[in-house]
Amino acid sequence: MQSAPPMPDWLQLQDEADYWRAHLQALPCARQGDTLEDCWPLIECVYLLYVRHPRATLQEALHLYEAATKGLERGMDHEQMATLFARVWSRILKRAGGRALPDWLPGAGGDA
Repeated sequence: MQSAPPMPDWLQLQDEADYWRAHLQALPCARQGDTLEDCWPLIECVYLLYVRHPRATLQEALHLYEAATKGLERGMDHEQMATLFARVWSRILKRAGGRALPDWLPGAGGDA
């Protein structure tokens, strides 16, 4: 994936990593004995997609996620990958909580 613009102030990856570390076993990518580092590339990808494509519909974002994570599936099938994506995307949208998009995000143009 290309480099991402900086994360918005309200979305800090370290805080998000701490959240997912505490909720790791509820994710389809976690297997017994796995650590966050094992699943993090799949989780982080969702955050990077949000920053790059904040106006994407759920279906568009899922399509982008599938393309970006090809080869990283960790033995998960399509449904498990979609579930992982949806849980992380949902968390991001909850965190966003109606905040306006920053000017630097594609399509924001200062009118958000």
